[in-house]
Amino acid sequence: MNAKLSQDLYRISLPNFKNTMLVGVDVVMNGSSKLVGCCATNSNTLTQCYTKLYKHKMPRPTASDMVPGKSRKEVQETMITTERAAILREFIVEAVGKYRSNTGNLPE
Repeated sequence: MNAKLSQDLYRISLPNFKNTMLVGVDVVMNGSSKLVGCCATNSNTLTQCYTKLYKHKMPRPTASDMVPGKSRKEVQETMITTERAAILREFIVEAVGKYRSNTGNLPE
């Protein structure tokens, strides 16, 4: 019942983690695309979380993307890293906003 009311299911004392936001990321294969799951705590007690799931399609480098001296795989890995960094940046901005709206503070 507590979970439905957005209340804590459990709580432990962590005095060294005041104003802390923990972030977790995982990538899972889903056919030709990948799912990027992100989770971040948004309470001082680390018991409430904000989660979001992103669908990330695998980029295919075109001739215009190719860089002299780099293989197609290296270019593709750079494209993947760039797209995932953008996903993570978007998530962190949203998660920090949720943390601030829930606690009144920014994480340290």
